[in-house]
Amino acid sequence: MNPSRKFDWLRIGKIYTLSSSRVFKDIKPPGTPILVPLLFVSIVSAAIVWLVVPPIIWANSMETQMRPGEWFLHPLADLEFHIWMEHLVRVPFAAFEYVLDVVLLGTYFFVIARCFRIDDIQWEHWFGFACWTLVPIILVDGAGTFIEVYSESMNPSLTVSVLVVGLGFLIPIVWTITLTIQGLRIWTEKGWAYCVGFGLLPYFLLVLVYTREIVRLFIQATS
Repeated sequence: MNPSRKFDWLRIGKIYTLSSSRVFKDIKPPGTPILVPLLFVSIVSAAIVWLVVPPIIWANSMETQMRPGEWFLHPLADLEFHIWMEHLVRVPFAAFEYVLDVVLLGTYFFVIARCFRIDDIQWEHWFGFACWTLVPIILVDGAGTFIEVYSESMNPSLTVSVLVVGLGFLIPIVWTITLTIQGLRIWTEKGWAYCVGFGLLPYFLLVLVYTREIVRLFIQATS
């Protein structure tokens, strides 16, 4: 085994720390590892949707006693079973969707690099680059599924909404964007304008996908 490959799993941890810039220096072409970050995100993000989200929904749907003789149902209990189950049946396809997203993202960086005459980085290296920048988004699929389900409930909690959207959705995406800009600066040696401009665009589109559910969730939570 290549000695550097032994440290790929340790680099996953560094992505979540202030040492992330070192990771992008270590994985610069031609030795860009792909398999470890690809497996990590596809498996963990699918597991969160499949194993974590259902118990949370179930727990929040249990009857809770307010005071003696009075019971109420959590808003999620008003949801029909099929409403949240239809999200969970998509889990087997989550890994495939992730790989497809990484292929598109890697191709996007490859095309942009070629347009700016960065010819020494091949497509497979940009594919690996995309895999590493997406390591923080393991919570996004789970948060997105919860947002879609929770936004269908009656009287959702504002506190729960803020926590899920903030901790599970916005913070991972902001961290991913930060990694992307940081990685582009290290790999291309381009200025901030180039790296910020082309680093933001793909994730802006990701946020748009969930905008409708997030807006509806907060409207219901504050009404």
